[in-house]
Amino acid sequence: MDWTQWYKDTVNEHAFWLFPLLLLLFLLIINKLLRWVFNGLKNKTPQDTHRWRNALLNALEAPLILSMWLMGAMIAIHHYFPSENEHIALYKMISPVQKIIFKF
Repeated sequence: MDWTQWYKDTVNEHAFWLFPLLLLLFLLIINKLLRWVFNGLKNKTPQDTHRWRNALLNALEAPLILSMWLMGAMIAIHHYFPSENEHIALYKMISPVQKIIFKF
């Protein structure tokens, strides 16, 4: 048995918990990256010279990070509860919320 077959068997066997683990890891990396970018933009110039820009960045940081985590939750829900299954009530709730928050 070569290593590729072992890899395929391992991924297939642990796919149920591997997807949320990788999704969480990806979201944590994106979260760190967003915070790094926002902190870099905030610290680029002194506070007193660009007050409006710093206020705008402070106001945008939390909603942007929250929408990133909500998008991750929606991806996980769509993965574990496919729309063709019997989870109709779940999709009746998610669809309007998704249209309002993300405008898809």
